[in-house]
Parts: sequence; C-alpha cells; structure tokens
Amino acid sequence: MQVLDAVKSEAEVLEVLVTAVLELGFEYCAFGMRWPLPVIRPAMSIIANYPESWRKRYLEKNYVACDPTVAHGLTSQQALVWSDQVFAAAPALWDDARDHGLRVGVAQSAYNARGVAGLLTVSRSHEPVGDAELRKHAPHLWWLSQAALDAMTRVTLQNGRAEANICLTAREVEVLRWSADGKTANDIAEIIQISERTVSFHINNALLKLGTANKTAGVIKAALLRLL
Repeated sequence: MQVLDAVKSEAEVLEVLVTAVLELGFEYCAFGMRWPLPVIRPAMSIIANYPESWRKRYLEKNYVACDPTVAHGLTSQQALVWSDQVFAAAPALWDDARDHGLRVGVAQSAYNARGVAGLLTVSRSHEPVGDAELRKHAPHLWWLSQAALDAMTRVTLQNGRAEANICLTAREVEVLRWSADGKTANDIAEIIQISERTVSFHINNALLKLGTANKTAGVIKAALLRLL
C-alpha cells in the first residue's frame, strides 16, 4: 500500500502489480479502468504486461466490447475464473487468447466513490486455478484490484482530468438533488424556503462548474461523479 500511495504514473502502478501477481503465481496481469463519463463512450485506460502481440490484437479486434470478464466485472465483484463456459459467447476471443499463451486466468473487479470501475485480470499459460488456490488468493486479488483502482484514479486526476476540479457548494448539491427527484425550481424554492430566482442561480452555477448545457445533463453528470 505504501508503494502504491507513492506512485506517480500508470507505468509505476503496473510495475507494482506485476511484482504482486508474480508472488501469487501468475505470469501476466492487466488492469482496466473505466470512468463513468462520457456516458456514450466512457473514458478508459488499460495497463498490462501481456505480450505486445496480444495487446495489439485485443485493441484491433475491439475485444473489450465482447469480453465476458468485462461484462461480469460491471455487475459483480465476485472473482471470475476463465473457462470454456465463461467464453462460450466469445469463441474468437477465447481462441485468440489461448493462441497467445493466455490459457488460465482470474478477473476481479473493483469500484470507488467517484463511480470509477476497475478490473484486474491475472493470467498464466499453465496449471488451472483450482478451488483451493482461488479460496487462498481471492482476498488478495480483491484487495489488490481495489488498491490498484485507487492508485490509478489518483494518478489520472493528478495528471489533469477535469473532474478533479469540480467542487459544488452545499446549496448547489441540495438543489441538484431535488432536481434529480423531479422537482421544479418553484417546487425547490418552496421546499427549502428561498426564492425561485435564487434556486435558478444555484442551478446555473452548478451547471457552469459541471460544464453541462442543461439541468438534465448536469444532474446526470453530478450523480455519476458521486457529487450528490
């Protein structure tokens, strides 16, 4: 944890992860991180020590769109062991991975308070992961995925991601919360006992900080960034 707290780049995060997964008995690791915004095409980043040929292949084929471990990670924090059954709906991906020496793997997801999702995948070319090994390493993988997500999020924010600078006042948060519940400016004015003009003032200020064109987009963005 002390090492991850001190990293300043994605490359340094990867170096720590590689050392950790080697100690757990795996050859390779990958960590993917997905921000909640933009909604249509969320910003993503991936670090990995996979063979270069496999990394290029994965990107060229856009395998992230059909990767069942990614889909699983977005809905569950339960560790997922690779198998024929897991990849039944993505046979091309499964065949390609094994052709590149990636035959055994475990995926572990993580989430943080900023709404960012992470997925740690560890893999090797031999020795299937048995129940005993999974029970032994599952807590380590869960902790490592969360620690990696925290480190990657911090590094990304320090390197200039705009969300790092959004700071809403308590009143701005309050009026956006009521807006999220479907209340109009007039409704909010009556509820919190201020003028409708003042409500609109706070909403407009919040929208400027969020960089959104209207109240609906502002509420959605604030909610996805866990600002409400």
